[in-house]
Amino acid sequence: MLIKKPTWLKKIIVFTFVLLLSVFVSCNQDSIFADIAVEPEPIDPRIKGSPSSIVELHNNIHVASLHSNSIHVYSISAGRWTSTIRAPDRILSLAATDNDLFVVTYSGNNHQNSILSIRSGSTWSSISLASRPQVIYGSGSDLYIGTVNNIIRRQSDGSLSSLNINADLHGAAGSFIATSNGVYDNGAGPISGTSGINITGIIQANGVIFAVNRGGNLLRYNAGPSRFDQIPNTSNSYTGAMAEWIPAGGGRTLLLLGVQGTNNHNRGYREINITNLANISTPYEPGTWEGSTVITANRSRYEASLARHSITSILQIRPGNMIFASTGLNGMWSFKVRDGIWGWNAED
Repeated sequence: MLIKKPTWLKKIIVFTFVLLLSVFVSCNQDSIFADIAVEPEPIDPRIKGSPSSIVELHNNIHVASLHSNSIHVYSISAGRWTSTIRAPDRILSLAATDNDLFVVTYSGNNHQNSILSIRSGSTWSSISLASRPQVIYGSGSDLYIGTVNNIIRRQSDGSLSSLNINADLHGAAGSFIATSNGVYDNGAGPISGTSGINITGIIQANGVIFAVNRGGNLLRYNAGPSRFDQIPNTSNSYTGAMAEWIPAGGGRTLLLLGVQGTNNHNRGYREINITNLANISTPYEPGTWEGSTVITANRSRYEASLARHSITSILQIRPGNMIFASTGLNGMWSFKVRDGIWGWNAED
């Protein structure tokens, strides 16, 4: 026999459901309104879409608008964007060595016809390669060129040497190069501790070579046994964007690492205190600790701005505390004073 629930019980169940639903909606609205309240007023970025790697040459910062032919130039001494350089064609990759600027470009929509060019004065000259270039990174006077089936080293005298590495190139620091199959010292490798690991970024900071991978590992080079050792307690998915940050007054050295987060509030970057190399810190979120680039009072502003975007390149503009960052899809951003407050917003 079917037993019907009393009417009063049905009313209680319905009332409880409606009450819980209203509380849930209210909490979500409170969260949304809180985000809106602290979010800096959006700025239309000077460099839209997917900016290139941020490179420095002759006291000028160069950033390309990928898939266009525009390279934007920021004068450090003048403290402003001063000019735009036109590349030979649509840009795939940008890099600088100690003395020269390089681009990989392509025509139309066909990446199969990419070429490498060097800028001398105001003139671009193409560089002949045995295989098609895809990505480039400068380190000191050397340029490292990732091609479809090899990595090539170009020295300052223009000489080219094949490193015979069939892996994707992801960065360079000193004579070390980061690849999809570990770290190599020019052509030698993979160096112990990195074999088979997809290294997404590499940098020399506080006199030490550090590398990261998507799996969330921070690796440190140990010259004694010539190996990379994993630094424990790092569990973020690192994009490969890396920068050394030293405040204008000195006193500490931070390693800034771009993060590929799992939600819209967990991207941006992490900070690791490497001032004392014998006691390297765990990763901090900006604004959560005393030595951060972002003061704790402005943490919510960071979470409502850059923390929502993945970073592909990051660089401190010295002297000073300003930082530039390229995002994957949301243009060029900067950390600087706006309306009397240090904070992140799109760079205009």
